[in-house]
Amino acid sequence: MRQEHLTKQEIRHFVEHEHDEIELKLLLHHLAVCPGCYAAGGYILDLYVAGSLPAKFSSIDLDLARSRAEAPRLYARLSGLSFAKQQGLLKDIRKFRSWGLAELLCAESLAAAARDPGKALELAELAVLLSSLLAPWEPVEEEWLFLLRAYAYAHLGNARRVAGELRSAEAAFITADEWWEAGVSMGDVLDYEAKILALRASLRRTQGRFAESVEFLERALGANGAEALRPEILASRAFTLGEAGDLEGALRAFRDAIAATDRTGARRLFYVLHHNLLDTLSKVGRYEEAHALLPEIAALAGETGDDLDLLRFRWIEARIVADVGNRAAAVAQLGEVREAFLGRGLVFDSALVGLELAALHLTHDEHDPVLAIAEDLLPVFAMEGVPREALAALTVFCRAAQAKVATADLAVATREALENANNSSIKR
Repeated sequence: MRQEHLTKQEIRHFVEHEHDEIELKLLLHHLAVCPGCYAAGGYILDLYVAGSLPAKFSSIDLDLARSRAEAPRLYARLSGLSFAKQQGLLKDIRKFRSWGLAELLCAESLAAAARDPGKALELAELAVLLSSLLAPWEPVEEEWLFLLRAYAYAHLGNARRVAGELRSAEAAFITADEWWEAGVSMGDVLDYEAKILALRASLRRTQGRFAESVEFLERALGANGAEALRPEILASRAFTLGEAGDLEGALRAFRDAIAATDRTGARRLFYVLHHNLLDTLSKVGRYEEAHALLPEIAALAGETGDDLDLLRFRWIEARIVADVGNRAAAVAQLGEVREAFLGRGLVFDSALVGLELAALHLTHDEHDPVLAIAEDLLPVFAMEGVPREALAALTVFCRAAQAKVATADLAVATREALENANNSSIKR
């Protein structure tokens, strides 16, 4: 018997039958001490040690965990290929029909959204395609597969939202709801509901339907899977309150989200929350409190290793510096930030900074610098998707600047009109 080892088929036969925790523990122990048996089924022990399997697991738990563990390797094969070739691999190569890969494509779509909306959209479309290609019992039953399709369509809706395609985003969420209703009779066995509700809330926020957005977020906090997403859901609630104009509520919500976020495990979210806390403090006029936080948040910005994060931090820093009395330093810093945004092709952000800079100049009746700022605002008129009201406000300001009759209040009002059109605080 010492020379006989379990085969792959025998190990599979064992896990396909129901066992209690003690029996499963004996299997794991056997895999740990017998190299021959480990060669046949060691992946089970590896998944358990990695925390991917519960103490009492089924063959479905095992298959899902293995699929998720193998997904990064498959994703690496897809990366760098054209979208058409990626679609072809999913359709033609059997090993790419992976549940874990579908979930990973959704996660990568979310990660890409802030930096590359086009890529985020492609990744979400791949997730939807892959979920449509999976058949029942690959590796789970049909109702679970319906939930995966709902999950993929929700991410497609989010990617369309980020790309500014709000009508088609709404259509994707309607499809997600249809798949969800078809599969949820067994319950939310995959803990997808909290994420889907949070993504739906983001669409409502972008649509300006703030009360509905908050309602979806409250539902998300009570749904399956909420605990792992709690910091992100609280962050989204803070963003929504801020955009709705409830800045004091947003301050409280940002602090709640910061308290719920692990600095080491979610470093970027931790910074984003502090950035937006600082931004909101500056907007409600609590400049001394904001000024006291500058060193800590500057250090956090440096830790992210993102030049754009640091640039946005310097924008808020200049605003705070101006309001605590160092106008000359603020003017110089805002000018540098504006030029940096222009150099990156971030016309909208450059326009917002320029209007803040114009307000500082106009408080001292300095009209000549404002003329140059007004000229740099002209590219905004060529941008797609800028609301008519924002363009009208910008037109009034530019004409006033050319006539040297612009005021600081007009610059502030114009900036607020543009900011309402496209809130530029860092979001995840």
